Amino acid sequence: WHCRECPGGAKYLWEQKGGWLMTCKDLVNKLLKHKRAWPFASPVDPKALKLGDYKKIVKKPMDLGSIKAKLEEDFYTDLEESGEEFYKDVI
Repeated sequence: WHCRECPGGAKYLWEQKGGWLMTCKDLVNKLLKHKRAWPFASPVDPKALKLGDYKKIVKKPMDLGSIKAKLEEDFYTDLEESGEEFYKDVI
């Protein structure tokens, strides 16, 4: 997580990128570009997929596209402090 070659001494990765918001955006964009990420890019449509019990099983549906939108809308206001909301959505 440290940049030992950074001018002025070692910096954490999130400091190099301009803070946690930029780091999280970068991470989500990289995940979305992965060739195996397509099932996680947009919300599941239980009706179209005929998954009648989906909402009973998946209590808090989340996808990378929704997380990216939340990042773009500055929904995650606590990234610099704890990142708890982002963490809950990602995990």
